[in-house]
Amino acid sequence: MSARKETTGHDVRHVVLVGAMGVGKTTLGTALASRLGMRFLDSDVEIESCHGRTGAVIARDDGVPALHEIELAVFTEMASSGESTVIAPAASVADTDEGRRLLDEHITVWIHVPPEVARERRDSGNHRRPVDFAEQQTRDESRRRWLENLADFEVDNNRALELVIEEVVAKVTERLGN
Repeated sequence: MSARKETTGHDVRHVVLVGAMGVGKTTLGTALASRLGMRFLDSDVEIESCHGRTGAVIARDDGVPALHEIELAVFTEMASSGESTVIAPAASVADTDEGRRLLDEHITVWIHVPPEVARERRDSGNHRRPVDFAEQQTRDESRRRWLENLADFEVDNNRALELVIEEVVAKVTERLGN
């Protein structure tokens, strides 16, 4: 994991939850934001609000590369918020230099669960696009090297939510200097 990051030119630091589809970024992010007294921003919600379609529909109609461009643009917009927030961007933001630069400016928490758990969660969500299990494994592995270096810390989200929140709150509070 990377050492404590310094902000680059601004005082606002977001808590950014990264990880593959189905690791629980939305569930954890909602609870974490509540506990920290911050607003929660979810890329899936923002994409649907701004584009009138889910990511799954965009990927189907316009292609996955178009969806990834939208996901990066939405994350860039969310990260420009003037207030500290908890952000759950799409996993694809770790695929580009621009996305990694933005992640590096904030407190980045790498969320993970066993692949089978993520698969179950992905398959149960209607806003998620269908992804072949082997394809997702390959994608997750390619992102792993970036996330290992960018994340301030990682957390196993295959436990009771309250335990995960306690761990993340303690680590985020330490990094925020509170």
